[in-house]
Amino acid sequence: MRSRVAPGTFDGWSEEAWTDMLLDADRVIATDPLAGETTGIALLVSNAGVTGASAGDSEAWVVGRERHDALTTDQRRKRLGTGKAAPIAFHRASWSGILLVATDGLFSYAKPAALCEILAGGDLQAAAHRLVASVRLPSGAFPDDVTVALVRGLSRPM
Repeated sequence: MRSRVAPGTFDGWSEEAWTDMLLDADRVIATDPLAGETTGIALLVSNAGVTGASAGDSEAWVVGRERHDALTTDQRRKRLGTGKAAPIAFHRASWSGILLVATDGLFSYAKPAALCEILAGGDLQAAAHRLVASVRLPSGAFPDDVTVALVRGLSRPM
């Protein structure tokens, strides 16, 4: 994937470029007998918006003060490495708030309102820790893998 986005060779604002990249990743992973399956979200974030594609069960949201916008709401759940992934592109020309990209270990076990409340604070590092802690079981374990990435909005309001 890194070689696909090399400067001058990849149109980061092309939704088709992102879906093609994930389709290629699906084919490559599926041909490796030692590889498994994975979810994938690839995206470009700048002051001109956010564009990308997803496959699998991770999600990307833009969380604002009063609502969230699920960028990956229409994605298909077939994971990369199955040889059957069907990546779905997304694009927002403008957005504000916080971009939340996380695995299903967060989204499957936390309520949307709780996620939005956690992200309402100003400190992204503290919010990331609170998001992960919000799905920790009383035993200290997690019901599923949890990975979280946060980006503060760079462009104008949604």
